[in-house]
Amino acid sequence: MGSTPQDNSMTKALAAVLSRQNGKGAYALLATILTEKELEYVEKRLRIARMLENEFSYTQIQKELKVSAATVASVSEQMSTDEAFKKLVAVVEKEMARFRWFRKR
Repeated sequence: MGSTPQDNSMTKALAAVLSRQNGKGAYALLATILTEKELEYVEKRLRIARMLENEFSYTQIQKELKVSAATVASVSEQMSTDEAFKKLVAVVEKEMARFRWFRKR
């Protein structure tokens, strides 16, 4: 039986486990359950969001990150409609300043 959006107990459990980890531990767990491509996807979406926050143009983002205009537009839309995503981007920005290991990646 597949998981439905209403039945996300596994995701909630994963969030609880991740919240108890330090940066390296959380990354190790994510690397265990996500493929390299999935990690790259998450990384690019967060980078797009940061660049949008820093007022980079769609063209600049596309060239630097090698993504389509549709991907940039999708992240831009998510940032304008999803307050939780915007907060996540702000938290990631703060953590990047705090954890040097993240910058070495």
